[in-house]
Amino acid sequence: GGSRDVAAACLREIFGQEPPLNCPYDFFLVGGAKMSSSKGIGVTSRDMADFLPPEVLRFLMIRTPPRQHVNFEASEVHILKAFNEFDRAKHRYFHDAAVKPDDKRVYELSQVVPEPDYWTADFQLVAALIQMPHLDAVKELEKRKGTPFTELERKHLDLRIRAAKYWLDHYAAEEEKTHLQETLPARAEELSAAQRGFLHILAEQLRDATWQDEALQIAVFNAARQTPIDQPSAFKAIYRVLLDRESGPKAGNLLSFLDRDFVIHRFNEVPWDELEFLEATGLAVGAFERWLLSEKVSAR
Repeated sequence: GGSRDVAAACLREIFGQEPPLNCPYDFFLVGGAKMSSSKGIGVTSRDMADFLPPEVLRFLMIRTPPRQHVNFEASEVHILKAFNEFDRAKHRYFHDAAVKPDDKRVYELSQVVPEPDYWTADFQLVAALIQMPHLDAVKELEKRKGTPFTELERKHLDLRIRAAKYWLDHYAAEEEKTHLQETLPARAEELSAAQRGFLHILAEQLRDATWQDEALQIAVFNAARQTPIDQPSAFKAIYRVLLDRESGPKAGNLLSFLDRDFVIHRFNEVPWDELEFLEATGLAVGAFERWLLSEKVSAR
């Protein structure tokens, strides 16, 4: 027989114990491919245990129906998805009366020991904070929670900080890491006229904005509406000039970690031509009227 058959026989004959319940799965995939030691494709159970918090690892395994493959990928998108899905499952378990019994059971089995509800730090935010040497990640997250961490909350935060450091050291590609750019990135030249104008509009609004994550997030949305520019393009412009990336942590959170004068100066550093901006963001009469309706603007 296979390794399980041999191990079960040894457990019965040598130790006089019954083996644990067999929960068969299909292949454990890495990045959608079967593990292969000869091809160097794979991940060890030790690697997984060193990386993921135990409840997230158990959730990843238990939520997968038996006899279906379990896919693990260490890319930023996949890792964030795994943590976010666990966080949503946790929230539904404690706060959604309509949560399905099977979903509740998956969350329960993911726990090493039963625990009450606790405040959870967003994993992407944790990963971004530990890459900013001028910040104390724990203190910054405690500010966002609004009250001191409980012992339980600090335990789970430490596990996420450990996971973020492990991911950065072992799996993250260079373009997935968050590096605050000391100077305006060269690739800022690729920004469109609308994106450049948006950054200047946002810079002006930030002068008097409350320097807190939610207030700054609202300021970003307001500047995007006033440009006007679609929201994905607006956020990409922010990440491009600050991180030289296409994406990043929630913009309001990111801005709140940085000095107001630094952010305003960086946005204003982006060269722009007002005529090009007006031509790029100008709307036909019909489109302008639809914009007025969508923004509930009174035209008089």
